[in-house]
Formats: sequence, structure tokens, C-alpha cells
Amino acid sequence: MRILLTAFFLLNIALLQAQSQDLVKINNDPVDFSNPLNILLYIIFPILLAVFYIWWMRKQREEREQNK
Repeated sequence: MRILLTAFFLLNIALLQAQSQDLVKINNDPVDFSNPLNILLYIIFPILLAVFYIWWMRKQREEREQNK
């Protein structure tokens, strides 16, 4: 009985969470790259973020090797 009640409540929670939002508008327009801010946000910033992450990981690895 306890397992049945647990399954029932978990199923109810899952169904409540899976409701779709019909009133929310979703913008699926393509990105306008004629705007310089979009170029910065969608091209340059992710590239800089990836380069910084690679540099930071290499620095961390070198520090760990030096501390051994």
C-alpha cells in the first residue's frame, strides 16, 4: 500500500510539472548578426570563454604537477 501511494504521488508531481505553457511566447527568430552586440554575445564571448577555460585548466594542471 505504501509503495502504491508513493507511486501515485510521484506520478501526480510529474504530471503537474509537465504542463505546457500556452500563454508564453517563444521567440524562434534567427539571430540578427548585423547588430554588433549579437556578434559579441553569440560569437566572440563564447570563443573567449572557451580559450580562458582551456588556459585556466592548463594552469591548474601545471600547478598540481609542481606541487607533487
